Amino acid sequence: MTAKAQAWAGGVVAGAAPVGLAVYLAVVGLEQADKWASVVGLFVALAGLAVSVAGFRRERPSSGGQSIGNSTTGGSVVQVSAPAPRAPSTGP
Repeated sequence: MTAKAQAWAGGVVAGAAPVGLAVYLAVVGLEQADKWASVVGLFVALAGLAVSVAGFRRERPSSGGQSIGNSTTGGSVVQVSAPAPRAPSTGP
């Protein structure tokens, strides 16, 4: 599936979800919908926890933040770094 198709599918789902939830609320009533929302919220929270743990466990880059492996270069190589931060001025 292309990125454009995925974006459209996500938009359709994001638009249809609130409509479906409103219809469900109208059909089953507020008390029953509240109970189901609690259960669904639990599973959404658990899924979020799993995603955050998976992101935390991913391999981090080396402490230098830069690495090059199995590469060949020709000509010259220039390393670009950010300028040092300026000290705040203490003037009037």
